[in-house]
Amino acid sequence: MRKLTMIFILLSVILSGCNSSKTSEIDSEKVKEENQSKKLRTKELKNNTAVLHDLEIKVLNTEYLPMNTYEGQEKPQLVVTYEAKNKVDKEIDPIGAWFTAFEAYQDTSDSMKKIDVGPLPNMEKYNYVLDNQDDLIKKGKSVRCAIAYDIYDVNKPVILKAHKGYDNIYLGEIKVNIKKYRGYWSFINNRHLF
Repeated sequence: MRKLTMIFILLSVILSGCNSSKTSEIDSEKVKEENQSKKLRTKELKNNTAVLHDLEIKVLNTEYLPMNTYEGQEKPQLVVTYEAKNKVDKEIDPIGAWFTAFEAYQDTSDSMKKIDVGPLPNMEKYNYVLDNQDDLIKKGKSVRCAIAYDIYDVNKPVILKAHKGYDNIYLGEIKVNIKKYRGYWSFINNRHLF
């Protein structure tokens, strides 16, 4: 009976030792996953392109429009020019493609504030958008389009975040530094005064 008790105690000690090593392995795996997750949350999009199962959206250009750039403008804006590609035989329009993948944010002291979509600038170079924003993109083809966001704070960058699927899987982001544009516009405006 003593031998049986000793064997039982010995097995208990051995098994508990195995269990603790598995726990430490699991803990180290969790730390690795958390670090990987943090890296993914701030990764840039490769070639400024969000790749989804059925479409691709490539950001081609961003333009900062300070107040009074065009008649009727109510707020400073960031205009994003992009190309939407339909990869499958499905009805996809350029505006719907953008909203499927992207959202724009600006950092505040308390949160990341989602930026509102604004009216398209009343400028000749963006007239093509009105002609094609509701068109259906053929399979394997791409259409160029643009979207405007009203900016809350011209001193803070705009973050374009890309996600995919019903699970809202994070793909990456594009950081647009408005200060860079503000210096450019200040230079252009001063140049026109002389």
